[in-house]
Amino acid sequence: MAMTDDSLAELCVEHSCCIRAPRVEASPEVSHLAGEWHLMWMREDSAWFLAPPQGNVWEIRVTGDADPAGELAVDGVMFEDIRREIDQKGLFPPC
Repeated sequence: MAMTDDSLAELCVEHSCCIRAPRVEASPEVSHLAGEWHLMWMREDSAWFLAPPQGNVWEIRVTGDADPAGELAVDGVMFEDIRREIDQKGLFPPC
């Protein structure tokens, strides 16, 4: 899938089982988290491994019948439109 200028999410060509989010926005308090994120799905663990442009990575465990894309959340980071685009494009599961 080719990236378009207005795309918020695409399958990553660098990592397996990964969705690339090139333009993630963040609140001023965590502005260092704005930019390109890699959202790696760990199927065996039912967990996301989130790699921001700077700083620490996050692991988000998805339990029970929860929607994996709906679980993408980090305080101060705007994932709403990215979650919507993942659903609309059918990017989950990425592998």
